[in-house]
This record gives sequence, structure tokens and C-alpha cells, in this order.
Amino acid sequence: MKNFFFLFLFIFSANVFAKEVKVGLFGFIPYAYEENGKITGILYDFLNDIDKEIRPLKFTYRIYPYNRLLEELKSGNVDLALFYSNEKAGTTKYQYHESLGNINYVVGINSFDPKNENFKIGVIGAASYGDEIDHLDEKKKIFLKDYAQGIRMLEYLRLTHLVMPSTGKNHYCQNDKIRCPDKFFRNSTKINEKNNWLHLGDNLTPKEKQLIKKAHDQVIKKKNLKYLHDLLK
Repeated sequence: MKNFFFLFLFIFSANVFAKEVKVGLFGFIPYAYEENGKITGILYDFLNDIDKEIRPLKFTYRIYPYNRLLEELKSGNVDLALFYSNEKAGTTKYQYHESLGNINYVVGINSFDPKNENFKIGVIGAASYGDEIDHLDEKKKIFLKDYAQGIRMLEYLRLTHLVMPSTGKNHYCQNDKIRCPDKFFRNSTKINEKNNWLHLGDNLTPKEKQLIKKAHDQVIKKKNLKYLHDLLK
């Protein structure tokens, strides 16, 4: 009984005195979203697994729109976030450690040819997909709220092409979340592979950042992960 009491006291003390790390998640299916009042998603699960490996720190989570997340990181209201490198947004100074990534594809009614006068490509908000997409003429882009909307717009021929990371493609198409017509998806063109980065804010000490990095690598090794879409299995 005494041993049980001391074990309880140890666990209780560890939770009470653990430092809070404010984690920002960009709200986007399947990465992070609310369901029945609770945060879920593959990015949330991945970061939660990292948190379990770090006793002195305790992650708390909040979902933001992508642009707001970048600003909250820069202002110090977010301590940790996981997203692509974004030099244009001024967040590269917070890049700390390379993480899981995506294979980015373009799918469409024909082969990927931005020079075609009818070319219209769907992209998600201010997301960065790499130079091949980011540097396209803005007039050729249609900004979408999610990939499901993009797939529907392809069907209605309101787009000629859609950028889709492997995570989105696997979530919607391979897991049958939505109809993904073969006439579009057989024209998939791989444009790049792009890794996300752990972005860590100034409120964390060098030692705390190292603890997060170590736990991050342990989770990846333990689960044999390479891409974000591996978290869908």
C-alpha cells in the first residue's frame, strides 16, 4: 500500500510540475480537426505520442487556421508546430528538426502543363507545396478549403488540376472517404517530396528542444515512419 501511494505521488507530482508546451495544429482533415468536441487527427496523434516520451513537458493543443498558426508561432503564443518550411511567411528561424513529409502530386484531366492557356489548379489556401507550384501565376490558382472540394471541382471541370499530397490522397481515395474518379487520378504527376519541420518557439530552452527532438526521433523509429501518410495505417 505504501509503495502504491509513493507511485501515485510521483505520477501526480510529475504531471503537476511538468512545463506546459503550447502546441499549435493547423485545422485540416486528416491532420487535425475537432470531432464531438475533441481534437483528433493523425498529426495530433503523432505529437501526442511524442509528448508521452517526455516526462518534464506536457503538451496542450489548440487548432488554428494555417495563416493564424504562423502568426501565433512568431508572436510566442505557440511553442511547437509541425508544418512545411515557409520562408515567405518568415518562420524559418523557428525550424529546428526535419520531420515526416509528403509526396506531392498533381492530378487532373490531362498531363501537368502550366503553360496551357486553360490551366487552372486547385491549392489549399496559403499552403506551400514547393517552387513548382508556389511560383505559378496566381491567376492560374483556385484556392480551396479542403481536398474534397478540389475533387468535386475536378468532376465539374471547374479545375483542370489539383495539388494533392500523399496523405490527402491516401485519406480520401484509398480509404474511400470520397469518390476519386480514375479519369483524373490516372494522370497523377509526382512533383516533389517535401518534409515538414518541427518549429520550436523562443519560450523553450535548448535542453527542452533537445528533449522534444529525441522523443520525436524515438516515435518515428518505434513506429517505422517515413511519411505522414504512414500514420493513416
